[in-house]
Amino acid sequence: MTEKDILIEEYRALRTEILTRIKILHNTINLGAIFWVIFILIGMLIFQYPPAIFYTFLLIIPLVFTGLAFNYQDNQRFIEATAKYLEEKTKPRFEDLYKSPVLEWEMYLVDQKKKFQFSSAFKLFSLLIPFVIPALLLIFESLTQFQVYLSLIDLFLLFVIIINFRYKLFRIK
Repeated sequence: MTEKDILIEEYRALRTEILTRIKILHNTINLGAIFWVIFILIGMLIFQYPPAIFYTFLLIIPLVFTGLAFNYQDNQRFIEATAKYLEEKTKPRFEDLYKSPVLEWEMYLVDQKKKFQFSSAFKLFSLLIPFVIPALLLIFESLTQFQVYLSLIDLFLLFVIIINFRYKLFRIK
């Protein structure tokens, strides 16, 4: 195998990985929407029971969305790390080999993503909205000790998710 063949194979593998992870991101958002529908339907059934049961149900919802948010974050970070590797490591090797600019699509995509960051962040609202529930319940309702602990765990997980999004500050430039 020549160096050119190795580079092309590496590029194909990395692009395939990026495309696979993008599909996972979209599926994560879709799964979040499906969970919302399921939780709303279950909530309508549970609403007829005493408020304590309904509040506990509401406080369990953020635990499910925590997993989705972490899944989304991990895949997003991997995509950006792979794109950065393509830009910083693979692209120079191709340019040395071909003596001309190559792999311009990745930087075009990064530039487009910068223009539409608000829409990218908006997709995550469906995963983060459930974390408003514990704060509202803590402020406006009288909760049992277990529900207070569950609320604090939910809020702690929200804090961890927000801290985990700090990688967005260090995007590819």
